[in-house]
Amino acid sequence: MSGKRKRSRVFWREQGGAQRAYADFRDYADVGGRREALIVPGETLATTDLGIAEVLAAKRLADLNQLRARRQGRAVHDLPRETTLAEFAREHLIAKAKAGTTTHGWVAESEHYLQRALGFFGEHRPLDTLTVADVRKWSEHLHTQSNGRGGTMSGGTVRHHLNCLSNLFRRAQAEEFVPPGSNPVAALMEKPRAKPQEARWLDVHEAALLLEAGSNLPPRPRRSGHAVRVPAARHLPPHGWPSARSAGPRGRRRIL
Repeated sequence: MSGKRKRSRVFWREQGGAQRAYADFRDYADVGGRREALIVPGETLATTDLGIAEVLAAKRLADLNQLRARRQGRAVHDLPRETTLAEFAREHLIAKAKAGTTTHGWVAESEHYLQRALGFFGEHRPLDTLTVADVRKWSEHLHTQSNGRGGTMSGGTVRHHLNCLSNLFRRAQAEEFVPPGSNPVAALMEKPRAKPQEARWLDVHEAALLLEAGSNLPPRPRRSGHAVRVPAARHLPPHGWPSARSAGPRGRRRIL
């Protein structure tokens, strides 16, 4: 007697004029399973080939089974809880937004940085498996990415990405998802830095012109209701200007 055929997890959705493959892993929701597009690595859309879809679904199912077994084993041995990078990144950003210690703009920027991390490491990567070598490779990869201005990312921009990931690991330590002191970003020996730039200075006459232009702006009311005006340069006494010795390099005045 033939056994009952198991229902396939693969289903299809029309996208871009073609039937594309998805798979239903909602019975593995405890380890991040959901309805997912079956995408060949390196491509952006789900596959249209049934054979490839079945292979991708089987691989994802094996990964979920392995992740579930790891979590169960960690619970038995009283090890830190396990989570994926995508799961904890979401919780981390929600916690930052609720804390109110950073602006909404910075939370959005952090989300942008972490999306790049997910694209490189993979959404389903267990958080505690990231190593210093992984972080170094990501840093090198970021240096090759476009900055949107015809060049590549600067050391300062890459450092912002690394700092964001490091902040995530600090929360993971606090919430016992990784052991105390486990932060592959902090352990990275050579971190990129912003390129130092020479301070911008104005000559004395340029500073006078700037103040003169400011004096023509409309008054800005203060909280008390009184207006504030910038004094015109012509009303300043000659001795009010800094000397060449105190004004900065070659008699220029620094603009903060």
